[in-house]
Amino acid sequence: MKKYLSYFSISSLLTTIISLLGFSSCETRMEMYGCPYAEIDLEGTVTDENGKAIEGVQVKLCYTYIETHEGKDSVINIFLNDSTITDAYGKYKINPRGVMPGEFIKWPAYKGGSFSVNKESNYSLQVEDIDGEANGGLFTNTISKFETATIVQTQKPDNAWFEGAYIITQNIVLSLQKE
Repeated sequence: MKKYLSYFSISSLLTTIISLLGFSSCETRMEMYGCPYAEIDLEGTVTDENGKAIEGVQVKLCYTYIETHEGKDSVINIFLNDSTITDAYGKYKINPRGVMPGEFIKWPAYKGGSFSVNKESNYSLQVEDIDGEANGGLFTNTISKFETATIVQTQKPDNAWFEGAYIITQNIVLSLQKE
């Protein structure tokens, strides 16, 4: 009986030690699945050539690509559901969702490096005067790339998929249509 107790206590002791070592050696690492994302707001002011704000202008987010078929290139514009109308101060704001952050932002912002607006993006803003002469004249519709846009980071990235929050400002100047 004494031999059995000795074996049982040594076995219990070893089991306890091994289990403690096993738990303490496990990493507290979480596996993550998903896709990088960022919160991006596109905003700006639409004015005429004299700097006067234009109210009632539609601003739409557009994705443009070139499709080649039988040796001929065609420019394809896809208008996303992200659109807005400028207010009395000519201001607009679009919150594109479902767009990869790299389409608007050049990285590596999340690694402490600098970030900037991706001026080579396939995205642009289409600006259309939809109310005729009610806003001071009939303005020429235009497509505005993000070549003169500025960017401000409003929230830092985390160590997971969130790559931060940003405001990209693109001001747009429209000219009156020639008669």
